[in-house]
Amino acid sequence: MTEEFISRVTDLLNECKTTEAIQLLKKDNLMTENSLCDIMSVIVPNLTSPVLQHHKAMFDCCLNVLTCLIENCEPAIAIIEFPRYLKQASDHMNFCTILGAIQTCLIQVRNKNKTIDWYFDAIKIYLEDLPLPDEVDDPEAAIDRIINTYKAIIVFLKPLVQEAVDISSKQEKGSLLGNHLLSFFIFLCGKPFCRLSKYISEEITYKEIVDNIVTQALYLTGDILYFLDTVRKRQKESIHVKTLHKYLKTNIKSSLCSTILDWSQNISNMAYANFYFYVITQENYWVNAPQIYNSYYILETCAYFFKILLSEDYSISTGLIFMENVIKRISLRSLDSEVLSLEIYIELFQPIIKVMIYSNNDEQRKKAVCVFQDYIEIFNMEARYIIISYLYEVVEHSGLLSFIIGIFKSSIIECLNSTPQNPQFLRKNMELLLKKICNLPHGSSSDIVEISDEIITVLNLLRFLFIRDKNNETGIWNMTDMLKNNYLNPLREGIALCRAHWRVKKKDLEQQKKDLAKEQDYSKLMKAYMEVTLTVGFRCLWTSRALLTDQFESDNRKAEPQQSHEENDEEYEKYIKIKILGASLKFVPDMGWSKQTISAGAESIGYPGVIHGLFPNGSAALVGYFYSMCNRELNEILEREALTIKADFSSPQKAPEQQVRDAIETRLRMVIPYKKTWPQAMAIMSLSPNVPTALANLLTLVDDICYYTGDRSVDINWYTRRMILASIYKATELYMLQDTSEDHKETWLFLERRLQDILQIQTMLSSSIKPDEVLNRIRETAFAVFITVD
Repeated sequence: MTEEFISRVTDLLNECKTTEAIQLLKKDNLMTENSLCDIMSVIVPNLTSPVLQHHKAMFDCCLNVLTCLIENCEPAIAIIEFPRYLKQASDHMNFCTILGAIQTCLIQVRNKNKTIDWYFDAIKIYLEDLPLPDEVDDPEAAIDRIINTYKAIIVFLKPLVQEAVDISSKQEKGSLLGNHLLSFFIFLCGKPFCRLSKYISEEITYKEIVDNIVTQALYLTGDILYFLDTVRKRQKESIHVKTLHKYLKTNIKSSLCSTILDWSQNISNMAYANFYFYVITQENYWVNAPQIYNSYYILETCAYFFKILLSEDYSISTGLIFMENVIKRISLRSLDSEVLSLEIYIELFQPIIKVMIYSNNDEQRKKAVCVFQDYIEIFNMEARYIIISYLYEVVEHSGLLSFIIGIFKSSIIECLNSTPQNPQFLRKNMELLLKKICNLPHGSSSDIVEISDEIITVLNLLRFLFIRDKNNETGIWNMTDMLKNNYLNPLREGIALCRAHWRVKKKDLEQQKKDLAKEQDYSKLMKAYMEVTLTVGFRCLWTSRALLTDQFESDNRKAEPQQSHEENDEEYEKYIKIKILGASLKFVPDMGWSKQTISAGAESIGYPGVIHGLFPNGSAALVGYFYSMCNRELNEILEREALTIKADFSSPQKAPEQQVRDAIETRLRMVIPYKKTWPQAMAIMSLSPNVPTALANLLTLVDDICYYTGDRSVDINWYTRRMILASIYKATELYMLQDTSEDHKETWLFLERRLQDILQIQTMLSSSIKPDEVLNRIRETAFAVFITVD
């Protein structure tokens, strides 16, 4: 076909000359396969909603020409051309128009077995490409398009269903049309249709489509439950799958083929699950299903559907209703432990538990709890024992574990009241479960608050057993030592730790309330504090020593405290704090100065990681502890040296400059093991809330050095020496962090050079005759020191 001819046809269609276009096509006898392909490529793109709205005449012209083509060409030729246009339909109108044309062609084709598969594949691709409501800006439009598409498909399929029924009634061999159609109806129950249930406000519309799908499927087969076992076969999860005839009252002679159709492999598990949800839960459909299927077979096969539906957010409600409906058909205590060899019975608990704990829908959570309980009730005592034991190994949620303990308690009561007495939950078996239940996950270090629900339920269970079972029928009185050593003693220790933690939290909250009540601007408070510090001198900062002493006064104790009943709670808390902070330092090189480091330190000495809550200041508390500890260690070294010189005047004495140099070097060497993370520590202590503590630590350090090197001045030099020494210490500290020389030799040379500068600075200050000038220089130096404090 020439481009000139296609151009002529296009012009006639654009001019809406239907008669001329049809005459042209008939005249040239262009109804061959190749010709049809070219002509349809011109016609089909115009059969869309925009063309219908704005150029109705052109739409009608193209539709009439297409109808003429279908009526006059060989159906087999037309059928080959339509699938690709169906897949690529640009909108709903385009899809419906093509579908109507296909229907006309199919009616004329006798053997539809292979042909129908082509069209089902094309429809499947079109449906999968439809946008879902939550994927577009206009959800209502997306919903309408899906609904209208399904309505059009059902209209398209109805004549084919009638033809398949007629073929079946005549018992014609070789036709699989009915099987193809049945598979396709099941496919339609998958996406996107199954995603609409939570969007459609008009339930009637949704139910109408469901009714059409299931009703047409029922027309096609007398055994609508034939595919019930398909998903179980796909899953292949069971090691020991029971044969189907065990659950059947009679042998089934299905009218369908013994094997599932090739096309049905395209059907998703979700589609099967939704299809059988409609069939089994709706009474008007269920009455048409064969009643030869045993309820236990239905439960076993549907269990896979429950798992699928409960695993997707949009189908949780469907799964819960489906499961509830099927379980009601099962007698209580009728499933024994043998059925648990099928893994699906155990695996089904996981999605139910997930809904119970994590669903955002309150109704779904409540429904899941009821279904969970009803599901356990259908198992006998032996099977229930296995289930409870399994659940206690996999469940970590305290509230759910508490719920399971309640079921355990009910089972014990039922065993005690049974005649003859059922031993499944008594004596040795009960002891094995109690060992799992009466067990803190981390001993005394467990977070008692987090598992409080579980603990309360366990204690209530034990109380019930000891009060109820005075004759020791359960054997509970033989388990007292085990319960005391494995559970009650660690629980008591854990409660003591928890009380200490929350006492600190309570104090912190009370302090916060007091701070808020003051209604003072924090920045103004800090500014005033700095002004007093710089104007009056460093003596006011010496009061910060009291803060440090109060915070770490227990540091002077030995590693092992004197344990006594007279030790009060506050002293015990302080001891615990010091012990944890000391243990945390070894984790600093790898984990930095953080709450995680404190948690690691606590766990290393047997305390729970959550105890870091004892330190409201978090990482600042750890840095402050380290700084204070190093200062005290240096103080002890300087004191020992001073005492040695005082006891023996003949021993060589160092010059003051050398004493200062050695003291600073000794103090800085204490930082070297933490050099990699020390910038983090400096940054933490430079935060506004931590500045007073950091400044007090620094001034304590330089005051100790000055004192032990012989400074006893009471004039302005007292301030000068300490400010200059603080500047030198901070400068040397910063230099050390960047020093890569062996044993930090460059740092110690830098320190010596700075100390040499002291004499020049001292001379400069001493030569000044104006006190105000001296004070201004002191103020500038102090401010420089302050802003570089770690």
